[in-house]
Amino acid sequence: MKIANVMISRVNGGIEYMFLHYNTALSLSGNQIMSVIDRKCQLKPAIKTPYIEINFNKYNPLLIFKLYFALKNFEPDIIIVHQKKAIPLFKIVARLLGAKIVGVAHNPKVKRLEKCDAVISITYNQKEKMIAKGLEQSKIFAVPNMVESPKNSILYQPFHQPIIIGTMGRFDPAKGFGDFIKALSVLKQNNIAFKALIGGKNNSTYNEEEKRILHLVKDLDLQNEVEFCGWVSDKAKFFDSIDIFVLPSLEEPFGIVLLEAALAKKPIISSTADGPKEIFANTNAAIMFEKGNTQMLAEKLQELIKNPDFARKLADNAYNLVMEKYTINAGAKLLNAFLQKMMENKK
Repeated sequence: MKIANVMISRVNGGIEYMFLHYNTALSLSGNQIMSVIDRKCQLKPAIKTPYIEINFNKYNPLLIFKLYFALKNFEPDIIIVHQKKAIPLFKIVARLLGAKIVGVAHNPKVKRLEKCDAVISITYNQKEKMIAKGLEQSKIFAVPNMVESPKNSILYQPFHQPIIIGTMGRFDPAKGFGDFIKALSVLKQNNIAFKALIGGKNNSTYNEEEKRILHLVKDLDLQNEVEFCGWVSDKAKFFDSIDIFVLPSLEEPFGIVLLEAALAKKPIISSTADGPKEIFANTNAAIMFEKGNTQMLAEKLQELIKNPDFARKLADNAYNLVMEKYTINAGAKLLNAFLQKMMENKK
């Protein structure tokens, strides 16, 4: 099949890296790929397929004709779009080219997805939510997010003294950093020595949340225990420096960082947000705590800190789970089966 893979974002993040992983997964299955990106795309150096650059503007009708002529010689069978705001424009282009359009739902919002011939949901839970919102069930196929397999064997590392607890994400209130810090305060009150690393970058959208988090650290007298690392460009180095990874999210459609922590063989404590709950359901691969429950998070941290053998078993289980179900090789099979079915229906 010939597939155009579209990512018009200009920043780095989970969705953007999934776009890259889709390129790899689709290529592994023998498909021809043409990427379509914005000219200011920060991930441009990492793209290994041929690509077309555009100045994306959903209000520019001339862009339809530019894309049509840019893709005409490639003759795509399918156009995959990762950002919903780009769907209306690419729907018209797909119709002109006689191609099918597939929207990747990286969250459960259904706006614009009804314009697609098919939709990829990143979890089964999210699929059910979209059906409840009126999206046609037969159009939705679940393909979980995926990560690259480690190039080298990973060895489990014993805990540092004092133990180092890490979390990572943008300064969005939904990420639950405030709950994480409050749980750390409980550890300090219980005389448990620790260091904590918070990796992530703010943008102007979350200025107030960043200020709130910084004030909370100061108010709870955790300046000596908590370090803010900024944007984490070297995730392997970040994971190598911590002993336990915590995802305190109040909302999390998937949680790619959990897969990355698992492949680094770090024991994981996660909230019961939708994505993590589905990843770890019926497994012994992570400790779960009720989202928003800071006391429960503190208790789970203490439990893990006091049981290093259990922590190691947890890390091994998470690593094996991700290697079995969430690598690009595993995702490629699901993704290609879905697209092949689409093409058979088209014929």
